[in-house]
Amino acid sequence: MTRANDDLGVGSAEAAQARRAIRGWRAAADDGAAAAIAGGRACYDRRRTLPRLIAFDARDLENAGPDLDEMIRAKLQRALRAERSRGAAGHWTYDLNRHLALTQALAAEEAGRRREI
Repeated sequence: MTRANDDLGVGSAEAAQARRAIRGWRAAADDGAAAAIAGGRACYDRRRTLPRLIAFDARDLENAGPDLDEMIRAKLQRALRAERSRGAAGHWTYDLNRHLALTQALAAEEAGRRREI
């Protein structure tokens, strides 16, 4: 038995079963996260979402073009990188909902799926 199994007081069969259960939970969590991102990407509204996530004025969307799209993607990537850093560091300002919203917005921008009113 390994030291971890000795500490848990379980045999190798129980440890193997626990590892399989954990893999199942991780797969379910990954599936749930992917579904949440896909759902947010599908109902993405650029005018409503961007001002809440990044320093961006919705009136600037009137002059939309490839340069603006690239600038928006760059800002979203920087904001997502900063949010991931806060999460990895365990900082008190980390917000899982903001992290998810940034991921959804970036996925929608990269896919080119925007609902503009």
